[in-house]
Amino acid sequence: MRAGALPSPANQALVLSGVVAAAEQEGWKVNLIEAFDQPWKRLLEGTVGGYWGLFGDGAEQPKFRFGAAVSNVPQWRLVARLGVLAAFLVFLSAWLGDRHRSEAATWRRDLAVAGIALASGLVFGQAAIRLNMEGVELGDRLRALGLFVLALAVPLAAAFALARGDRLGSFALALDPGNWRGKDSVAVVLAALLAVTMVAAMHVALGLVFDPRYKDFPLAALACPVIALAILAVAGSGAPRPGTAEIAGASVLIGSALFIVVNEGIANWQALLFAGLLVLLSATLLWPVAARSSAPRA
Repeated sequence: MRAGALPSPANQALVLSGVVAAAEQEGWKVNLIEAFDQPWKRLLEGTVGGYWGLFGDGAEQPKFRFGAAVSNVPQWRLVARLGVLAAFLVFLSAWLGDRHRSEAATWRRDLAVAGIALASGLVFGQAAIRLNMEGVELGDRLRALGLFVLALAVPLAAAFALARGDRLGSFALALDPGNWRGKDSVAVVLAALLAVTMVAAMHVALGLVFDPRYKDFPLAALACPVIALAILAVAGSGAPRPGTAEIAGASVLIGSALFIVVNEGIANWQALLFAGLLVLLSATLLWPVAARSSAPRA
């Protein structure tokens, strides 16, 4: 999406139907380009550039029929099933974590787990069906696959940690093997997932800052890990003091979010949501700072 222009099957049908209707009324000769999708164009024109066709790549039937209803999510049944599966796995992970906890469950933790399950259920299916539409370059595909793995792994790990009463670890715990001795493996994994999520988000954000043309906003794939980590940071049993790496990473993410909003404009709601995810991830990295600053002073 750029500015207020949102490519979608319904909008494509709306524009082409309007062009054909105007041509018939005014007696114009028009040439609709192009007949078939050409996925190779994603290398030059981004994801949308490969899907301008009236027919899918090698398809025998057109994407839509003039005058008929058009769905932006024709695979909505698959999306719904994947969402239900993701939510079920989150609850299952929390149940497995609860078996290792000695203290009684609290309604806050249960509500937090439900929030993670709801967020995952709403967007995981979208992340899954978009995986096949990412860029053709190897780097783009690897990034898309990494984000997809995080979209599933982080909510499961966060739900497991919440049920056990674990807290979100710092980058120092994940990156320094000397800190692993005597630490629970779950804490190390959580810290590593937080670091990887920040790097992935930063990679996408900086791409939109320095070379935004033809770049997509991976909202669904990024929303799963970011929301899960934010819920864990707020609902978990405390959090470590953020170090220099967390503060530096949060600064880059916040700066990128501000630039993206200014550069893309407020009419681009995808840019606004993506910037919101960057800010939420930054707040997760700095959450202990906010918590300490709100404490009363003696």
